[in-house]
Amino acid sequence: MPHTLTARQDVRVRRDARDLRTLYYIVLAGLFLLSVGLGLLWCRNKVTSAAYEISQATARRDALRETSRRLRLDIERERSPQRIEKIASDDLGLVHPSGAQIVNIK
Repeated sequence: MPHTLTARQDVRVRRDARDLRTLYYIVLAGLFLLSVGLGLLWCRNKVTSAAYEISQATARRDALRETSRRLRLDIERERSPQRIEKIASDDLGLVHPSGAQIVNIK
């Protein structure tokens, strides 16, 4: 029985080392691109988080400024001479002194 090339022969394929090196470089390039992509996503996440914190801090600052403005207006209103005179006369029963009640001290 004549032997043919396809008849139950063990065919071993010998890989060229350059093919494996190319595959190695492709895998390395893929891992590098993946790590760069993940780094960019991490940076973007940090920027977004910082922008959100800045937005919240700005809103708190604006609210505190408004509260400060209102409190300053309240202080000015409470210090007004007309209000002090009204409280003195209405709540405390104080009146302006008459001429005989005023004593000049030398």
